[in-house]
Amino acid sequence: MESLTSTIERMDNTSSELSDPQKIMNINLGVLGHIDSGKTSLCRALSTIASTSAFDKSTQSRTRGITLDLGFSAFIIRIPDWFRSLHPTHPQLQSCAFIQFTLVDCPGHASLMKTIIGGASIIDMMMLVVDAQKLVQTQTAECIVLGELLMDRLVVAMNKVDMFASEERDKMIEQQGKKLRTRFAFTRFGENIPIIPVAANPKPEGAPEEKKALEEDPTLEEYKAAVCGQTESGEPPIGVDELIIAILKHIKLPVRQVKASDPFMFSIDHCFQIKGQGTVMTGTVLSGQVKVGDNIELPILKQEKRVKSMQMFRKPVQSARQGDRLGICVAQLDAALIERGIATTPHSLHSTDLILAIVKKIPYFTEPVKNKSKFHITIGHQTVIGYCLFFTAVNTTYQQQVQFSKAALSEQGLQLGIESEIDYQFVDEVKGAKLVKQQVVAKEEQKGAGEAAIGNIPVYYAAIKLEREIFVQPQSLLIASKLDKDIAAKQCRLAFQGQAISLCNESPVPIFEKLKIVKEKLKIGKVDRVTDARNLIIRDLFQKETSQELFLNKPVTITLPEGISLPGTIIGTFGKSGKQKVYLKDEVTDAAVLEKLAQGEVELKIRVLSKEVAKIRNIKQH
Repeated sequence: MESLTSTIERMDNTSSELSDPQKIMNINLGVLGHIDSGKTSLCRALSTIASTSAFDKSTQSRTRGITLDLGFSAFIIRIPDWFRSLHPTHPQLQSCAFIQFTLVDCPGHASLMKTIIGGASIIDMMMLVVDAQKLVQTQTAECIVLGELLMDRLVVAMNKVDMFASEERDKMIEQQGKKLRTRFAFTRFGENIPIIPVAANPKPEGAPEEKKALEEDPTLEEYKAAVCGQTESGEPPIGVDELIIAILKHIKLPVRQVKASDPFMFSIDHCFQIKGQGTVMTGTVLSGQVKVGDNIELPILKQEKRVKSMQMFRKPVQSARQGDRLGICVAQLDAALIERGIATTPHSLHSTDLILAIVKKIPYFTEPVKNKSKFHITIGHQTVIGYCLFFTAVNTTYQQQVQFSKAALSEQGLQLGIESEIDYQFVDEVKGAKLVKQQVVAKEEQKGAGEAAIGNIPVYYAAIKLEREIFVQPQSLLIASKLDKDIAAKQCRLAFQGQAISLCNESPVPIFEKLKIVKEKLKIGKVDRVTDARNLIIRDLFQKETSQELFLNKPVTITLPEGISLPGTIIGTFGKSGKQKVYLKDEVTDAAVLEKLAQGEVELKIRVLSKEVAKIRNIKQH
């Protein structure tokens, strides 16, 4: 590790070498963790470039001493030769000379989980910041869950190691690291997860830890000059280069393959006006590409705007593509109308209040995920309450392992669908798999893009009726949660994950018209006579005009008053009065039972089509 630190050259964007954006690969690195674990201080220590809302720039964030919104900053490194040799066939890396890591600083407070989930949807890799003394806290655990759902790789920054006495520091780092590895052994990342000891804002030994709130509101330029790559104490940060090396060693480089036919999708996280220039929307390009002069649509406002200019971390650019962190300037837009949202290629995105999705319960959620329940449904930066109907295939041989694709808009994304020729049934609740200790995978590249390492579970589907229409991308990932739970309670509030199969914005909904979701109905008849020890004639099960051929070979149960149950099968009709012949599974050898058989009742469970899903659009949210 020591020899590699000399290869890390961090740069700001003033260098003339960075004039060509095509030579810079952008990686979005999410920085998550519990409140006050030092995420923002670590971003400050890493960064060479500040952006909007970087480093708790808002007055309210600094006054309260916590991050209230997504903050963005970045650092640029020259690509080391050893890193390039790790990815010899990556299509973009070979033409790039630099990597820009955009740091997405997510708030750690429990009440801001919606913002955290929104941030997680735009990142390529996750860095979890853990307080070296407190280790895994409530929001740390929820961030780990998010990482399992959305990320392939994770790096842990064990921050504030300077709080350990210098003579005990190495021992405490090893001891706390072992505790963390024990915890991660039960996640998809396994116990060999990279854990890097750091001190983002080291204090002189013996000095108390304190938090300072700036009294004035500096400009971004003043703030960047004051804090980028700095610490509040003036002491140099500990372990930053080692952390960058760990990130480089464990990152799974995204492949940005943009086709001309791919729609432009831009996740907006901030919007503000610049006097004399226009309104700037900052965000991340989710798919496609955009150029200065293009027309883009703001679907939520039903407005189209022309792109006047664009910047990446305050450097003008003429074009941007999937994965880029970008500021887009347009004219005549009220910034107050669109703090968050989506900008797209015109007419490429539609709204819906009904979604059909494949879902999987999150194993850390301790409560049952019950049918006909309401959850907070988060898709991108949008969170809305949804009423959920859950169902699964009747035939268990149809069940299979579910994989979810974070790259849902790319060719690598799963082409999810639902088989309309088989029977489905409602379930009382969505079951989850039990957590098991994970073994290290020798070649992580062989793991599925979103494959959870928690064992096989059935395939569950959900019809989700939202309380209002939202704009949703095809095959979007979603997370359902109970965000109204007591934020002081030490329990996971994330209930299930899912991926949209169909955005049901038509009425009637074609896919729901085709689905055969059945429910069991119990029909009761009587034994008419006993032919012998295995053959019966039964009656009153159907009306005589019923097409009885539909029930040939259907199983029935003969019940006697003493609680005795005898299974059998309908093998044919008897006469023209609606009677049927039944063949018992086992011969009745007990004379007393045989005598009572003539007074027995017949139970037949049949499946009838349910119309509940087809009616879901008319359900009123309360």
